[in-house]
Amino acid sequence: MLTQFAKGDKITGAFDKGGYMTDRRLKLEGSYNTRDLGGYTTLDGKTTRWRRFLRSDSLHRLTPADQRALIEAGLKTVIDLRHAWEISKAPNVFIESAQVQYVNISLMENLVAGIPEQGQPERLADVYRLAVDYCAEAFKQVFDVMTDEAFPVLIHCTAGKDRTGMISALALSIAGVPSEVISEDYTLTGIYSEPMLPGLRAEARAAGRNMEQFERMLLSVPEDIEAWLAYLESKYGGAVAYLRHIGLSEAQIESLRQQLVE
Repeated sequence: MLTQFAKGDKITGAFDKGGYMTDRRLKLEGSYNTRDLGGYTTLDGKTTRWRRFLRSDSLHRLTPADQRALIEAGLKTVIDLRHAWEISKAPNVFIESAQVQYVNISLMENLVAGIPEQGQPERLADVYRLAVDYCAEAFKQVFDVMTDEAFPVLIHCTAGKDRTGMISALALSIAGVPSEVISEDYTLTGIYSEPMLPGLRAEARAAGRNMEQFERMLLSVPEDIEAWLAYLESKYGGAVAYLRHIGLSEAQIESLRQQLVE
């Protein structure tokens, strides 16, 4: 399958001569933002593997045909990064699957711990910064699930942008993908998630959210992920050093690299 190169989409990697992105976005009926992290060139000239690591928005809308397509593509593990209340409202279709391992790790469960001290974050980069500082155990749990036997893996949250974006960025860092490509991958959500935004806005209004702040949180601009990567570099020595800091072993990191890179 070939997926048309979206307007404004600057990703470096796998394209054919007609300007089409080869197999990055999976066109599923019940998902807007399911994409493959394969085909990216690493700093040492290698390439990330296709169909090993997928990132997505919520999977509760997947049709039976969508589910079969993912299983036939080899999917073994789904890691759901959402809170329990999100899952109760929109259950993952693989929760009781006999063919796919389903794991729920609420990635930002402890985020509230950092807000009294730091103040309400005004931009996404601040949310991401608080997440790595205050939710380290959850980050470690996500990567602990990713044993060799777990792959191919799909991670997702609600929109597939923030929680999924951070885990994806860390995984691509392990693979050795340049930071500018990680940033470009992050911005793709802004293109693919547009159809789900009216629904998210309606839910926010109904919940009495500050809509001006909410609109800022919907953005997928490179400055946010770039600022976060720079924070990891300045405080921890980089994304991979952060993973070591929270307890991943060198053997785990190398195993993940082998799974992610051809």
